Amino acid sequence: MIRIRPIVASAVVAAALAFPTVGGTQGQQFSNASLQDTLSWLRNFLPAATGAPNYYNMAMTESLDPGNGCQITLRIDTLYVANNSHVHSYESFSLSDIDPATVSASFFGGTGVNLVGYWTRGRASLIVDGNDTGLRLSGAGGTIGYFTDPASAQRVANALQHAAQLCARP
Repeated sequence: MIRIRPIVASAVVAAALAFPTVGGTQGQQFSNASLQDTLSWLRNFLPAATGAPNYYNMAMTESLDPGNGCQITLRIDTLYVANNSHVHSYESFSLSDIDPATVSASFFGGTGVNLVGYWTRGRASLIVDGNDTGLRLSGAGGTIGYFTDPASAQRVANALQHAAQLCARP
């Protein structure tokens, strides 16, 4: 089952336009962007596009830590507005394990937000989730952000799909 992290993202037009090879419509690809450029764009775009209090009265900010080559870690800082408490969590995986065909931006009904979802090849449990309380789980699917702007979600989906294609095993 895919894990869902509710996030409402404010549209940040300047950040969205900062990387000219990023596609803004379904199916549009990065075509000639390098892995380094693609991950750099994601690293700069995600924190700017996430963090606003959302439907669930939580503010979640996501950031990307490119590791070594195709290994990446998404860091999620969740602020529970009602009691002003924080939970720091992460999702770590190799882009070579992500099936590019499964990366998509989708509307999450009832909340007015869009998310970017993805699965591993063969639905293998290769995505590691953890948090600052020591919890550590493995799963086959994940999400990046929630965006109120469908174009922002699609741009992130295009970037993730392109990065997964560049890292794909032969």
